[in-house]
Amino acid sequence: MDTVCGLSVRNLITFEDIGALQRRMKSCLTGKSDGSCADPKCQRVIPLLILSHINELQGNIQVAAEGYRHCIALDPTLAFAHFLLGRCEYFLMDFTAAIEHLDSALVRDPSLMMAYYWTARCHTSLM
Repeated sequence: MDTVCGLSVRNLITFEDIGALQRRMKSCLTGKSDGSCADPKCQRVIPLLILSHINELQGNIQVAAEGYRHCIALDPTLAFAHFLLGRCEYFLMDFTAAIEHLDSALVRDPSLMMAYYWTARCHTSLM
């Protein structure tokens, strides 16, 4: 997985290019396509994904998890949302739910290497 609706996964995780995120968020919220993704679902999912990730980075894990659940409800095929929800479930110490979401992410995108790491952490925590 190189991009999610026109944004790099690295940028979604690190906010490396905040300008790109701001432009994408603005285009999603105004309904004006910037050409990075023709799928109208992205117009609803990307702002929610970004806001949920901001909540996660600020330590609002429960709020972030709810946001990721809404992302998955809007687009169940989005592997990255399953991954992020799985990571939140890990921090909320629901390791079984975390494994389920991380596995869902890997079924959708086996190249999402971070999901393997977090799945292993969950299995270790269950021991």
